[in-house]
Amino acid sequence: MKLYRIIICFTLCTIFFTFFSNCIFASNLPTIETYYQHKEKTTEYIVDKDDDEDYKDDKFYFKILEKLSKKASFTLNYIHNMRKYLEEQDINNRTHDYKATLDYFFFDDGDRSLKLDLNAGYKDKRYKDKQINDFDRFKTNAQLTYRVEGNYWIAFKGGLEQYDFITANHKDKYIYFGKINGKKYLMDEKLILIGGAKLKNTEVNLQGARTETELDAGVDIKPDKRLLEKISLRGAWGERNTVEDDDWEDDEDELTYDYTYTLASARTVHPITDTLETALHGNIKDKNYKEVDNSYTSYLVGNDWSYKYYLQSKRKKYIVTKLDLFYGKTTYDTQIDSDNYKDGAVIELAYKMWGKFSYGIEAGATQYRYDYTEKDRNTYHAGVILTRKFFNNRLELNLEYNYRIKDYLDSDRRNIYQNSYQIGGVWKW
Repeated sequence: MKLYRIIICFTLCTIFFTFFSNCIFASNLPTIETYYQHKEKTTEYIVDKDDDEDYKDDKFYFKILEKLSKKASFTLNYIHNMRKYLEEQDINNRTHDYKATLDYFFFDDGDRSLKLDLNAGYKDKRYKDKQINDFDRFKTNAQLTYRVEGNYWIAFKGGLEQYDFITANHKDKYIYFGKINGKKYLMDEKLILIGGAKLKNTEVNLQGARTETELDAGVDIKPDKRLLEKISLRGAWGERNTVEDDDWEDDEDELTYDYTYTLASARTVHPITDTLETALHGNIKDKNYKEVDNSYTSYLVGNDWSYKYYLQSKRKKYIVTKLDLFYGKTTYDTQIDSDNYKDGAVIELAYKMWGKFSYGIEAGATQYRYDYTEKDRNTYHAGVILTRKFFNNRLELNLEYNYRIKDYLDSDRRNIYQNSYQIGGVWKW
């Protein structure tokens, strides 16, 4: 048995033994969270940007959190996802994703704390006809976090991942990584410095090993200004593969792709009154694929507003109104026909009663314009969100629904109507 399997099995056995022994001998019962989610979406292929594909995702999520003692807790997550494409049905697939976490505080006196996180997971993905893309993923890692309240915190993390492609052994890979990140508070927490670095050693079957790096940094500034509450700046650079991305969408090709990325973002918050607030935000992203000529640069700028109207003096009942205005553009290095820009507005209206329930509605419109005019479209969406608590807030039920219309300007192309909804709840014993 390989070393990584021994480590993963040992970690899982330790976590599960701790959890089940506590359930048997302890009187406290775990917190349970679950939901079912249905989404209808459209993906653009990485290689051929002139094409896209509609698909449906059906996801079941289950989480159980058990407080083992004052120092330790256990979490188990399970996700089952079914994806069905309307046309390219040979890449229909299903995914099982399991994750277990054990958290333990060596000490926590309020001013200082030292915490250990043990994580282990297994994921398998299977395709209807594209078995060359089938894979199993095993991963385990540990993180040690030291925190001094109001001063700084620093975390050290290390672990390994293994991707085992069932029929395409040439794509098998092993990833060993170490990571450090932290946060430093200065000037009575008016200046906060954030940073992190991750070093990965990736071994791909028949291709040898390579070293990859991911870096991120940021700063939060809280000026003593009436109309300027906060400034947030973030930046990141790194090397990854698409199979490592949680939001990786299937490609019609049977490959995964290495890429480098650069990210930068900024946000400023401006309170006008104690109930009215506005913010300016912007980000830029540069993504460069190594195996295919489809690198691109994109940016997005926007301005959002938020207004709270309190219905009673105790401020337990209130209405929240939000408005977000944005403009963005994407430019490709080679597939210039896919260059596009988008601009639009989203408005939200929510009624909330503190500690009891909230009802919200949302509507928005976005226009997309491409150099490849057949894809020009206007997108409209509307949705509703309901949250209600029962039994002294021990039970919380959530219902969410969204309807989206993609109105293509080309009369020869059919419009797309997509439904998405989610129903779930949280039970606290």
